[in-house]
Amino acid sequence: MFHYEFHPAKTVTFDEETLTIEDEYSRRTVALLQHDATASLLHAAMTDPSTADAAMRRLLNALVERHVIIERHPHVEMDERQSRSLGYLATRSKAPQLAQQQIGNQCVLVLGVGGTGTVLIQHLVAAGVRRFVLVDHDAVELSNFNRQFLWRTSDVGAAKLETTKAWISERVEDPDIQTVDRRISSESDVSLVLGEYPSVTVVASCIDSPAGIEQQVVAACLSAGLPVMTGAVGVDLGHVGPFFSPRQKVCLACWYGSRAAKQAVTPWSHGVTNTLVGALMAQRVLDWAMDPDTDGEPTRMTVEFNSLTIHRSLARDCAHHDA
Repeated sequence: MFHYEFHPAKTVTFDEETLTIEDEYSRRTVALLQHDATASLLHAAMTDPSTADAAMRRLLNALVERHVIIERHPHVEMDERQSRSLGYLATRSKAPQLAQQQIGNQCVLVLGVGGTGTVLIQHLVAAGVRRFVLVDHDAVELSNFNRQFLWRTSDVGAAKLETTKAWISERVEDPDIQTVDRRISSESDVSLVLGEYPSVTVVASCIDSPAGIEQQVVAACLSAGLPVMTGAVGVDLGHVGPFFSPRQKVCLACWYGSRAAKQAVTPWSHGVTNTLVGALMAQRVLDWAMDPDTDGEPTRMTVEFNSLTIHRSLARDCAHHDA
């Protein structure tokens, strides 16, 4: 059972007849008498929703839809590490504690523990993800230090997989981290990993070589019935997504065919722009993790770094999908 509480990131004041709600965007009022309610009756119904009559249930539902009140589940504990996330989760979910549980239940396969991969991992760990399958084949180099922030100088020469596993383990209670020392170069490579680790619930592709690998990763994941997030960073531009779900109908041939999938990868990188893309990738994975039944649209954000302009493009279905 649950009861209702006011949204933790909003300021709510009231007298017997009116609620006033203030947040970062606006100040709103709700005339309770228009809903055949008073502050006392609303408080009683929030404390014990089973006592609400039909009119009060409509008011409660309206306040939930407007993100004024949230469900509070007394039996669900929040880890202190994520306690400051509650206000944010409440903007995305009517039951932020359950959303946090959903995040903790995911097992994320991260392909590539490099620039965007390490940033993505940092944010997923901070948000409460504790189960990972990490795939990489590189060792830590000094040239990584401008954009990869998990390493110390003493880590140079060590396998990225082991240093990343140690970093996560120091920050997560009861971690579950599997590592795969392997180069991913084809759709079959991805399928093999997915077959070896059936606990994976979502994939984040943070590799950009060989040319065209993103499309092959996406195809393997969708064939396995798993959602997959993609992203990459260049010098002037970065792209975030799409986040593809098996429930969506998207023509990968048309999507990637129009985006020069075989374009060469740049050797240059910058910590700030790399962090921006990696963090946005993590955000999209977390949005899905809070409510895995809601896919959203398979949209790519293309970020122009000089102007901080974001362009969005939608991967669409077409006749090729069922061919």
